[in-house]
Amino acid sequence: MSPKLLHNTATFTDHFGTSQFKIEPMLTSMAASSEQVESDSENTQAYVSNKKTIRLVVDDDALNDNFNAVLNALCAPEHQDTTNKILFTITELCFCPLLFEKNTSRTLLHTNLQKIIAHSDMLICNQVVLPLLAYADAKTSINNLINTEGLSELLSALELDSLLINSTSETQWFYVSNRHIANFSYTAVDLLQYTQKGLLSAAIASFSIIGKRSCDAVVLALSALTESIANMPKSLTFNDLTWPKDLIHYPVMNTSINQIKCPAFATTETLSLGLYPVVDSLEWLERLLNLGIKTIQLRIKDTPFPQLDLVVKKAALLGANFNARLFINDYWQLAIKHQCYGVHLGQEDLDNTDLAAIQQAGLRLGVSTHSEFEWLRAISIKPSYIAMGTVYPTNTKPAILIGLNNLHNWSRTLAKHFPLVAIGGIKLDNIIPVLNTGVGSVAVVSAITHADNYKQATALLNQCQQLQFRSD
Repeated sequence: MSPKLLHNTATFTDHFGTSQFKIEPMLTSMAASSEQVESDSENTQAYVSNKKTIRLVVDDDALNDNFNAVLNALCAPEHQDTTNKILFTITELCFCPLLFEKNTSRTLLHTNLQKIIAHSDMLICNQVVLPLLAYADAKTSINNLINTEGLSELLSALELDSLLINSTSETQWFYVSNRHIANFSYTAVDLLQYTQKGLLSAAIASFSIIGKRSCDAVVLALSALTESIANMPKSLTFNDLTWPKDLIHYPVMNTSINQIKCPAFATTETLSLGLYPVVDSLEWLERLLNLGIKTIQLRIKDTPFPQLDLVVKKAALLGANFNARLFINDYWQLAIKHQCYGVHLGQEDLDNTDLAAIQQAGLRLGVSTHSEFEWLRAISIKPSYIAMGTVYPTNTKPAILIGLNNLHNWSRTLAKHFPLVAIGGIKLDNIIPVLNTGVGSVAVVSAITHADNYKQATALLNQCQQLQFRSD
């Protein structure tokens, strides 16, 4: 099923770039390449009908001689209707190194830049511009700024939502927001010439229009541009960009969690983990293992450590006795101590965990993800499986809803490379559409533990999972 596409109103205005054009053709192309699976009107994705996106290109001349024209274009009355938050401004800075030799003008340049940035949501620039933005020495390198957390401080000082920097190597991009710092790299793809034609900004705008966060829009835009270049390297136009499908066209992401390189985590030896219940007690663990469940997670909260240590020890013995894949949520030290099968971590836990210790102990690792940026970050450490959710609304805990459309697109890209587990609000009456997205496994919580007859519920859910796996 194709998503609802609202025509003729989403616009992309190009100031001082190549041309002014409607972004609708690109959205149409992307919609055609994004296979939709949802059928209920409540969850069907609709593109924002009236979002205005501006690309502002600022070069040496614009900043020096035509600055008033630049500012007037950015502050034009037609761009000031922000009552419905429909405006998204991407500013590209295209300066040459000689700009910095005009020392007498640096204060003015810096002041003019700040005025422009005040009206921008995302700033795209090359490494040459950084010293001017940071008001630092012209020889300051991007690595120095990153190592001193200077980019985050710079972002805060500029009151900017996000910053995308092309390094001196055209195959590297640095992304900074108030939540993320990442380095995206390609092996041999030169995106610079296409970026200068406005294709990168247009792609970011397109993904922003359909509701993607800045970090996810950047990931998708870089990937879509790379995949489209591979498919038509000589004749690529704005209307040819499609939803990126092949993982090979996604950039390699480097963040704080993979600075220490280590081998891949131990494999689950299957792309389908089967029905995957998540339980909060030893009682439920034993009940479901006795029903033949082979993959299960123990997620216990608010338990004193001495008691928790004993619980994990008993859980490890149960998992071993039933030859099951037992994952311990969060408590990786205890999982290592008692040699459990694996550990499951949330995104926020990855920064504070000794991932190398888990890998060296031979335990499997599962990681929760809720977006393109998050699963690209997760695969940078080569986990044993990737969990994706929340698929449907749930009362289990606060979470980000991803829906079936995202789940389908992500499965199309990742299912051949990693075991994928869908989680969140999944029950007997909606498990089939989830499995139809291509994920290998479905995790359930209340569908079993809150069921009137947990044995029957487990059997029926397990049957759906097994039938889907056999049909694949």
